[in-house]
Amino acid sequence: MKFPNHHEHPPTSSTQRARQQHPPFFKTVEVPRILVDLDNMEAAATAFVLLGLVRKKVMASGGAVPHVLMKEKKVPPSVKAVLLICSDGCFHSAQVAAWLLQVLTVKNCALLPIIAEDGFRFPSESFYDQLLNVPDLQVFDLATYTGIIRAVFQEIAVVFSPQNYSSTAEDLELRATQVAWRLTNGLQPLARKLNTDAEAEATKVVEENGGDTEGAKMEDTMFEPKEPIQELDM
Repeated sequence: MKFPNHHEHPPTSSTQRARQQHPPFFKTVEVPRILVDLDNMEAAATAFVLLGLVRKKVMASGGAVPHVLMKEKKVPPSVKAVLLICSDGCFHSAQVAAWLLQVLTVKNCALLPIIAEDGFRFPSESFYDQLLNVPDLQVFDLATYTGIIRAVFQEIAVVFSPQNYSSTAEDLELRATQVAWRLTNGLQPLARKLNTDAEAEATKVVEENGGDTEGAKMEDTMFEPKEPIQELDM
């Protein structure tokens, strides 16, 4: 009598099967993180609704399922992509500021902005001036922080607003599909955008000064931290 050899056909989970079908994806993609102002209840709810829809799509393709980053956590040094839920007042949050400064230090980490409210206003020059006076942000290098925010919106944002009365289930599914696709297709690292933005500003200064490169050199360092980035004591 021959007993079945369980080693011949070991059971495989759905995750194991996905890894067999898409091995390069699993080897190269770290778990993305979702950054959100958790003190804003609607924004937090949006993050989890997005997570629920994106989860199914990335799992179906064998991808890495995003996680919502909690307040006590830091951005992992190995993460390759983050989603930023943009809501009213989010950039005044010390926690969001700390996370974005951490993202900047992560090599080749890309960031995709998600607009969570119809009334969200893209930062203007007056916004950046006001940001310099926010009490909770005074512990950070605000020159670097404002540079990061400018770089964030060099990436085309995805609007995902489930609380909007005009948002249908089909519409949210479509937008979640866009997010899942963008996560794995061609996002540029945040740090590279920051450098590009600084170079563009330096070129502008050169033109305004009639070719005076000394002024450009001063502007070219405007996004460099004057002292080590300070993190929140969690």
